[in-house]
Amino acid sequence: MKSVAQKNELLFEHGINFNDLPAWQKRGIGLYWENSQKEGYNPVTGETVLTERSRVRRDLELPMKDEYDRFIEKKIASKTLC
Repeated sequence: MKSVAQKNELLFEHGINFNDLPAWQKRGIGLYWENSQKEGYNPVTGETVLTERSRVRRDLELPMKDEYDRFIEKKIASKTLC
């Protein structure tokens, strides 16, 4: 297994500076459910109503280390991971 320094050197040999890469390329991305409110129209009553919808959120800026642990624990507790 290569050390972090060896991996960085290998990338650098191919013209890639690891520190210049965007966070999602270094740490990956997160996909999880997120609730949102959407305005809709009730044709029976003719009223405008608010409804709650779930959608998948794409997160390109995941936290690191202890903050990441807390982030995942919170998602697991709320059951919003995909």
